[in-house]
Amino acid sequence: MIDVRVIEVKPHPDQATNNPGCWAVQLEVSHSGRRRAFWRWYTERNYVHGRFVASMSKTKPKAGDILQRFWDDTFAELHGFAFDKEMP
Repeated sequence: MIDVRVIEVKPHPDQATNNPGCWAVQLEVSHSGRRRAFWRWYTERNYVHGRFVASMSKTKPKAGDILQRFWDDTFAELHGFAFDKEMP
């Protein structure tokens, strides 16, 4: 079983001024006794006339929304998570 939890959510340091809806999210993933913590960015996905437009909302995203995006991105777009691969 793979467990994931949100450790921290804060404004993305490089995007806070121009894109307040972009957040830096620290996740911890554990599997078979091994743990990995890492940062990802999170932006609410709004679509206007079929195009992606970044949210300008300053409201901190909920952990449930972050975790749903993690699962969708990791297993739909990135095709999994490698626990045995050494971290750079």
